[in-house]
Amino acid sequence: MGQSDCHRSGPPRCSRVTAAIRLTCVPSRTQSRPLSSMPAKWQQWMPFHIDRFKGSSSVQAMHPSARCGYLYLLTAAWQSDDCSIPTDPMELSELSALGDELWSQFGPRILRKFIPGAEGRLTNGVLRKEWEEAKRVFEARQASAERTNTDRWGVGHRTVTDHGPNRSADTRTVTSTNTLTKTNTKPKSSRVKAASEIKHSSDPRHQACKEAIFDYYRAKNGVDPDWNGREGRSLGMLLGANPNLTADGIRKLLAQRLQSEVNHAERPGIWIESLSSYRLGPLDKFGKPLSQIKPTQSIQLPKRPVLQ
Repeated sequence: MGQSDCHRSGPPRCSRVTAAIRLTCVPSRTQSRPLSSMPAKWQQWMPFHIDRFKGSSSVQAMHPSARCGYLYLLTAAWQSDDCSIPTDPMELSELSALGDELWSQFGPRILRKFIPGAEGRLTNGVLRKEWEEAKRVFEARQASAERTNTDRWGVGHRTVTDHGPNRSADTRTVTSTNTLTKTNTKPKSSRVKAASEIKHSSDPRHQACKEAIFDYYRAKNGVDPDWNGREGRSLGMLLGANPNLTADGIRKLLAQRLQSEVNHAERPGIWIESLSSYRLGPLDKFGKPLSQIKPTQSIQLPKRPVLQ
């Protein structure tokens, strides 16, 4: 490999922070490629297989300085346009951050990890596969985002003007000087109406079981219980989990709860779903069965005729 045609004065313009950016002022004779642009966003990081790197015998045979230079060259290749590095020794000494002296000593061993690529440059086979996959994922996500913007706004890329978009609180539209407009066409009234039509349960047992719960609550507290969507959903879930449970079965469970050591004034939505825990009998305040219940303590809730 020949010497570079770029004559440098002063210290080398190489930085550990910007090791992935080519800093040569003039391309060399063997590297006629123009200066690289800033790396893309997806090139700001790269996967690093720790076990594979530490388990490589060729890497372990390197001097610590050579390992550092090898990593710098991998990052330089990752942030290039085609995952490659040049072949010019002076450029490699800069990209590896080793300098001319250390590169002349460790460069030959480091270059064994690279193979010839396109345009007379060098690439690492393992890194190249990771680079191509990362680029594919990035481009796929970018294309998906552009399709989403096209469906949402009618254009693939939104243009931001100097004055910014004008938002109207009354019409809920976003407008700008490029006539980009999005309007919320769905009226609020339809959404509210749809929510009001939602039923908690279409189970034919629902109404009879609800009346049994009201009878239990009145018998213990003398007033009707609180009842809204919470209670309706809880009763619907209880009936859905017990397809064979009838209104008579609910009354038996409520009779067992009536004799239990619980807070009978709690709103039904708190305990409806746990009614099945009273199948074996009344429970104490710790949720354990009461083993001694006198027969005279048994309470039967009054039955109501179910309206057809």
